[in-house]
Amino acid sequence: MDFWNPTADTVINTVGKAWVQDNQSKFLWPRLPLCRVNSFRGGWSGATTIKLPKLETFLNSQMQPWLPGQPRPQARETSTSDFTIRGRGHAPIPVAFPDGLTGPQRLLWYNQRMPGILSEMWIGMDKALATFLTSTANFGAAKTFTGGPLQNPTLWATQNPINDLLTQTQAIRVYKDSTRFKFVAILDRFVTDVLRQHPSITGAAYTDGATAVSGAGVSAAVDDAALISKLRSLVGFEEIYIGESSANVAVPGATADIESTTNGLLWTGLVTRQQEADLRDPMLEDFPDGAFTLAIGRVPTVEENVAKREAVLFVDGSVEYAWNKIRGETFGCFWDSTTIFT
Repeated sequence: MDFWNPTADTVINTVGKAWVQDNQSKFLWPRLPLCRVNSFRGGWSGATTIKLPKLETFLNSQMQPWLPGQPRPQARETSTSDFTIRGRGHAPIPVAFPDGLTGPQRLLWYNQRMPGILSEMWIGMDKALATFLTSTANFGAAKTFTGGPLQNPTLWATQNPINDLLTQTQAIRVYKDSTRFKFVAILDRFVTDVLRQHPSITGAAYTDGATAVSGAGVSAAVDDAALISKLRSLVGFEEIYIGESSANVAVPGATADIESTTNGLLWTGLVTRQQEADLRDPMLEDFPDGAFTLAIGRVPTVEENVAKREAVLFVDGSVEYAWNKIRGETFGCFWDSTTIFT
């Protein structure tokens, strides 16, 4: 999907595309399944109802006996239920500049300020994702790691997070298959850092039954690639997404309070292999599936709006999106961060 507005002004387009290319790998939402919906600017009401096939529709293991020359088994109806996908419009606080700037001045102005406008929208989408994935209304009660916080080395001897991951996701993994769904993990950077040091990942041994030590060539921590490889082989994750962005969570005007955008997130579950669904044309009969999807009607976009009487150009950002639960806790779960961090 193109994450930039191809009809933007030339200067905006140049600066915007460069920012997206440099920064999109830090964010989660561009890597997750999405569905295109109509834009509010085109008169969309904000809701689209689709026919979602029930899980059991194509999981029946009972085939009918048949041989050439015999009547075929009777045709069946596809079992579906109505499901509504919703979107919302969002806009950051605009900025403005005098309308008499020269071309070079204007380009410099955009290089200095436009990344901030874009990052506010991209950060907002990832932060909304973390809130959505840790909602009990969407994915039930949080799962826990046994033996106390994984960040506490004195408790490592009594912990087995790999077994916890396998046990707590067993009811979800039964729906994993090779054609429709893939089993994934979505992690905050600091959750990743905790797991990279845990002996269940590093292979460290214990000297006294309580303290983990590096020995026999075992490092104190593994890199991201080794962690991802270990989780894939031991737990069965097909994809692991790590969030890298940061956000100011203070109210406007207050002292800045910077924290990880996804703030302790660890979510595991099934998402559709179909990266993109299109709900703009009802005749397509396309639909998203999996635990959740991103409905997006307008990618994060920056545009100029002229105010002649004030002799300024307002620079406005806007995005139309919402995270939508599809199959919910049947397909996913999140983990209590208090059992990860001390």
